[in-house]
Amino acid sequence: MKRILSLLIAVLLLLNGFSAFGDVVFAPESEFYDQHHTECERIERDYYSNGKEGYIALYKKPNGTVTDYLRNAQKLHIFCTYKDWGMISYMNGTRQVTDKWVKMSELYLIYDDEAFLEEHQNEFYKSVLELKSADLEDKGIHIYKYPGSREHWEYTMREDELIQLTYHYKDSEDRSWGRINYHYGIRGSWICFSEPNQVIDPFGGDPNLEAFEKYSADIKLPEVEQPAEEQSAPEAPVQNDVVSTPDEGLDQPLPDVPADEAEDTDLKTPETPEIPEADIAPDN
Repeated sequence: MKRILSLLIAVLLLLNGFSAFGDVVFAPESEFYDQHHTECERIERDYYSNGKEGYIALYKKPNGTVTDYLRNAQKLHIFCTYKDWGMISYMNGTRQVTDKWVKMSELYLIYDDEAFLEEHQNEFYKSVLELKSADLEDKGIHIYKYPGSREHWEYTMREDELIQLTYHYKDSEDRSWGRINYHYGIRGSWICFSEPNQVIDPFGGDPNLEAFEKYSADIKLPEVEQPAEEQSAPEAPVQNDVVSTPDEGLDQPLPDVPADEAEDTDLKTPETPEIPEADIAPDN
């Protein structure tokens, strides 16, 4: 029973980006992280593996032993960074791996809410929009990763439910969007306030991400050189279903995007950038 419960919690944490289950923040199991957590910065963002050779190495710890290799275009969740290293989270079959480290320079950031805030911070302003279920005939609304994102899901509002939206933004079609800072476990997501019940066609984001979704290279991964003291108990091999990729691929490795070296700092969640107040009030 305990094993089933542990697996269920692990899956929930992975689906929610390790951010929180309820109001409790879970820390990963990692000896290096336990020893250096005050020097780590929690970032909670998703990346694609993007090594120059067509694959990346997984390390037991920063500058430590290589434990495995992953092909490019594998989606990885980075829980935190230590200098220019990131600790990943992914599912290896039914086992959640949280104690492996990768070089941040070999990853490509997946466009997300934080990237949208940084790119459009001068195009919207602080305000509070209130979405009331009492005002909606259809209680099923659509919530997006960011305005124009292809990733969205349906959420059914309860009777007399109220969702407060901040960071009012208008797209090129003059539709109003509002950001959910936090609402019943939903964090950093967006609702099209003008058309909350409609599915909005995708727009914006990072066009380079399409290359990763189509990428599938037939690359032979290097053999892992295992220390003698660890040969009796080898690491479980990375399953082929860590991330599925389509059959058609690219002839060349994906573009390498350097990552800025993170400063040593106390563990903290990145702050949402400050947005200047506008001179006009948002339209209802």
